[in-house]
Amino acid sequence: MSGLTVDFRINARDVEVALEVPEGGRLAVIGPNAAGKSTVLQVAAGLLVADRGQVRLDGHVLTDTEQGIEVPPHKRRIGLMAQSGLLFKHLNVLDNVAFGPRSQRATRKSAHRTAHEWLERLGVDDLASRRSGELSGGQAQRVALARTLAAAPEALLLDEPTSALDVRVAAGLRAVLADITRGRTTVLVSHDLLDIVSLADHIVVIEHGRVVERGPTAEVLARPGSAFAARLADVNIIRGRLQDARTMVAGKLVVYGISEDEGQVSGAGVATVRPGSIAVALIRPVTSARNVWQGTVTTLVAMPHAIRIRVDLGEVEVAADVTAESAARMRLAPGVAVWLSAKAQEVAITSDPGDTQSTV
Repeated sequence: MSGLTVDFRINARDVEVALEVPEGGRLAVIGPNAAGKSTVLQVAAGLLVADRGQVRLDGHVLTDTEQGIEVPPHKRRIGLMAQSGLLFKHLNVLDNVAFGPRSQRATRKSAHRTAHEWLERLGVDDLASRRSGELSGGQAQRVALARTLAAAPEALLLDEPTSALDVRVAAGLRAVLADITRGRTTVLVSHDLLDIVSLADHIVVIEHGRVVERGPTAEVLARPGSAFAARLADVNIIRGRLQDARTMVAGKLVVYGISEDEGQVSGAGVATVRPGSIAVALIRPVTSARNVWQGTVTTLVAMPHAIRIRVDLGEVEVAADVTAESAARMRLAPGVAVWLSAKAQEVAITSDPGDTQSTV
């Protein structure tokens, strides 16, 4: 099989996982802390030796415990972008990025040329002479990504790439990663729903060292079958077609939001909005919110701090949270017609790497 196959067991950690990523596919590995997600990346990268297992990339055996094969990390053609970046503090940015090509015996001139190309592509070539300690969090992550890519990996491993960044910086890096990973065999570990929706075609859920769920991103998030995926998906996900960077249509439903990629103006799109960001009314509201939708209540569920209602909008079903007082005052019940509204700044719209069907 072309692509990446990882099948292993680590006795000391009680982690036993088997997964496959087709060539050019993008897989998100998600789960609670200490579930075994980073272990998958370490085994794939050759940084952790399994008690039993195999790792194959595009038909080449990188690990086979039965045959005694263990290709060293620097010869695997697998790039790992660690959560902390792990830049060399004694080197400037240019030499950090050139490290990969140099370790592959490229000349200094050739390695620097490759480094400049990636730094320029990622928008940080002006930082080439700086030391890593002089970089902001977002700058350091882009440099770390450039260093990973400069080594020309055939597969890319991303460990929580946006976790240490503020919202705006994370959005910028996410847009870069969406472009870089398109058509590249990629494994992503992340707790960030926007990372998962934007950067993964499929999801594998790991709990207690075992795979408990797998499937296309849209299906897993729309109909989660594991406890972790259900908690993660506490957000409405609407899929449709982009009309422009900030407008998406799902059947007859029009969704307005903010975009992480202003250059994405057509194709499949996905919008996310939290249930608590949606207002509920019995009559059409007079509001500045651009998103105003009419629907029918289908269910009510008591949450710790709210009543969660699900509303059928015809093309999709969305959840909204109201206080118990509001639910009683409006006499909400299945079959009651309601109006929903959400401000555009509360709705994130991005290109959809997966299915084009509208799901919630």
